Amino acid sequence: MKISKEMIKKKKFVGTTGKGAPILLVETHGGLYACFAQNDKGEIETLAASPHKAITLFLAEKKGKNLKWREELDELVKSKEAELSKNLKQKMFAPSALTKSEIDCYLVYDFDEDSIIITKAEDLLELHKNKEIKPNSLIRKPDLSKEPVFAKDFDFESLQKGAKELKAMYGTNIQPHQEDFVNWATQKLPNGNWQQWAVKNHISNPKQFNDKAIKAIEHYASSKHIPNIANLRFDKHNVKEGLQAFKGAEDQYNAKALNNPQLVAPDKKTTKLMDVGDGYSWYKLSRATCNNEGSAMGHCGNKGNPKKGQNILSLRREIKIGDKIYHEPAATFILEPDGKTIGEMKGRANLIPQQKYHKYISQLFSNSNFLPHGGGYLPGNNFNLDDLSHEEHDALLAKRPELGAYSSRISPEKHIELSKNPKNHLNLAGNPNLHPEAQTKLAQSQNELVQRNLAENPNLHPELQTKLAQSQNKFVQQGLALNPNLHPEAQTKLAQSQDEFVQRGLAKNPNLLPELQTKLAQSQNKFVQQGLAKNPNLHPEAQTKLAQSQYVDVQCDLAENPNLHPEAQTKLAQSQDEYVQRYLALNPNLPPELQTKLAQSPNEYVQRYLALNPNLHPELQTKLAQSQNEYVQRYLALNPNLHPEAQTKLAQSQDEYVQRYLAENPNLHPELQTKLAQSPNEFVQRNLAGNPKVDPKIKKQAIKKLQELNPELAEEIINKLKLEKLKLESDNNLKARELRVKEYFDKLKR
Repeated sequence: MKISKEMIKKKKFVGTTGKGAPILLVETHGGLYACFAQNDKGEIETLAASPHKAITLFLAEKKGKNLKWREELDELVKSKEAELSKNLKQKMFAPSALTKSEIDCYLVYDFDEDSIIITKAEDLLELHKNKEIKPNSLIRKPDLSKEPVFAKDFDFESLQKGAKELKAMYGTNIQPHQEDFVNWATQKLPNGNWQQWAVKNHISNPKQFNDKAIKAIEHYASSKHIPNIANLRFDKHNVKEGLQAFKGAEDQYNAKALNNPQLVAPDKKTTKLMDVGDGYSWYKLSRATCNNEGSAMGHCGNKGNPKKGQNILSLRREIKIGDKIYHEPAATFILEPDGKTIGEMKGRANLIPQQKYHKYISQLFSNSNFLPHGGGYLPGNNFNLDDLSHEEHDALLAKRPELGAYSSRISPEKHIELSKNPKNHLNLAGNPNLHPEAQTKLAQSQNELVQRNLAENPNLHPELQTKLAQSQNKFVQQGLALNPNLHPEAQTKLAQSQDEFVQRGLAKNPNLLPELQTKLAQSQNKFVQQGLAKNPNLHPEAQTKLAQSQYVDVQCDLAENPNLHPEAQTKLAQSQDEYVQRYLALNPNLPPELQTKLAQSPNEYVQRYLALNPNLHPELQTKLAQSQNEYVQRYLALNPNLHPEAQTKLAQSQDEYVQRYLAENPNLHPELQTKLAQSPNEFVQRNLAGNPKVDPKIKKQAIKKLQELNPELAEEIINKLKLEKLKLESDNNLKARELRVKEYFDKLKR
């Protein structure tokens, strides 16, 4: 290894080799210790390197023979690092760690944490992607076959050898968008198992990977602390089923975490930020991610997409057990790198922090300069100033008036006053109740983010919309194109833009003029056509044009459009493409005659998708219930509007999964509820107990029977029911948030 002069803090001769060559010990500014000596060829070679003096000497003895150390060095090591040396040696140099193995493992020396971990290659790559390995950490193989390398110099790309195999799955003529997908998979997904599953499904049906699915997969990829996610059998699932399995695993884990709060032993990095009473305090964890926080709170601990310089703030209750202090986390906030802005602000299970914690959250903002910006995963579930009661809200703004920029409950006069300070512009710009005079002030801002937020404001004045539509800034125009209340004049201006993303935004706009829809339908850009195909208010003429699109993905998107015109339906029904027929079969407004036609399809997947159609005709439901294909029956059992006659037919099935899915059907007939309650199958009982629409008496019977059949499964469903209750409370909090804003403005009008 090479160490430059600038890196050296101290150097000293500390002993000799068996042949009498002097051994030089170098200490770097980064905390690395390295031993060098001259070999038989007269070359300088590295004997050992590590973040600890004792470990360095130990490694040197492993490599060299008959080394002799100076007495004063022995004493120094014994007095200062003996215990550390002993502990690290036990962990690092156990026979199992040093024996060559088929598992590709690495050792990572972390200077700051005074720790060494042993990790598999795929996990090392994940740690690197999540920026959990510091640049000055050292990495080496456990069998000591190679010299240690600084993380900043380590060849992480060599660990991505699976990328070639993933690309090979597409065949010899791989397309650019397929290469992009492989790059995404290797960068965002934690290991080959996940990556192969993703590529396999992308080959099968690229349309499965829409923005919503991609974000969800990335979220679950960061949740490997949940056992049922980490151990998921991917070969059994397509994307939709995989995401359902992930969600089920996450809900199960979160339910258990919610009902069995975990205590966290604070480490030396955890510092108290402020005491807020009742035994609660805000703590700064001094790190961007934290497994313990995530595990205790039932979320990912900010491992999803951490940024360098972020810091976790945790609301915790102090609990003393014996002579030891533990913490019980109650809310997790993410402090951004600027040290002032707070992004995610979540309670347990990524839900809105419970009302009982509001007074402690108010104190956090009242006694600091923090700003509740929000964002991140599930932004609607972040704490919001509008969650506070009117009294709490007014008291907080009285102390920190600048926080009015983050609240919907401020008067028009206050908007104008706040708009005079440029620091408030960014957050004021998106306020749907923003006064026109304040809007005009913000429209003059030179900050493109302010203009972008203003452009997306649903109540932006038409004159300002037209003004921003003529902006030379494409980023601002793109935001304006997405505005759901875009004025016709502004639409016409934007339609003249050649920018692809402006056209994409316009295509998605639900209030886009019919003539502009028709114009965009003639675009050759696949993504513009796709945006238009998903538009819920798409004009029949534009639908007819898109039904003849050269892009299958566009036809699939159009086939799903709930307001699909009969003429476009007929066109698409004639398609020979399996995927177009699948998504058409799902369309809730598909007429009975086309449903009948698709029911005759020889393609099993078309029949499966048709079975899920919530408005499938009762006669066709009964027909599909008698299908010889168990998968068609399973999908039909999940249909939320399943007719009683079809339910009765399905209840006669001997297939376990048909009965399972039937047990969780929200419209399960009372007679079948009673019948399924007699089932000896534990999973049927679990689904019956977890079905919110099942009679409470039968639900209790199912839980009781499940406790006899499988106590663990019974505990799981009890926890799930408690989680559902908490989710309902969270949903009610969202509604209450909107109600408080409405009450405020109703009061202003009076």
